[in-house]
Amino acid sequence: MAGFFKSLFNKIANQAEIDWDELEANLIASDLGAKLSTGIVDELYDLGREISANDVIEVTRKRLSDILPEDTPAPAPRTDGKPTVILIVGVNGTGKTTSTAKLGLWLKNRNYSVRLAAADTFRAAAVAQLERWGERLDLPVIAGVANADPSSVCFKAHKEAIADGVDFLICDTAGRIHTRHNLMEELG
Repeated sequence: MAGFFKSLFNKIANQAEIDWDELEANLIASDLGAKLSTGIVDELYDLGREISANDVIEVTRKRLSDILPEDTPAPAPRTDGKPTVILIVGVNGTGKTTSTAKLGLWLKNRNYSVRLAAADTFRAAAVAQLERWGERLDLPVIAGVANADPSSVCFKAHKEAIADGVDFLICDTAGRIHTRHNLMEELG
């Protein structure tokens, strides 16, 4: 989430005056959705004063925290001896690797066994970044060789997770968007 706010801040920090349409377009492009984005812009506009980038961040954070539940219960793991697989997908630079680690820790703190798969084999240092998170959080990480096929890493991790009786397997993938079917098929 920090990457999201930093990116949003950078888009508007150097503007002499807020372009409301551009701000709303940036919020929508950040996957906040039209309704939430419009609500944020309306709240900022209603302040009736000059708006700073920090105001935008503060209102956006408040609006997001208002719609997110206090504590979401963890999903129940599968009962057939196979891990529940969570595929982390998104465009480049949105914090997938960090979110993978945070989700892994969240599940671990709820007494589930977790394995992380470093399937972002194309970004320099992505595997090393997830491995560092794994070490810090005491979460095992399965990785492949540099530039390996991402699906082979996911397959290997899934096979090992089954053998070890792991509850959740979280696969960190290279930047891609869910509407690009050919890229999503690579992971299948």
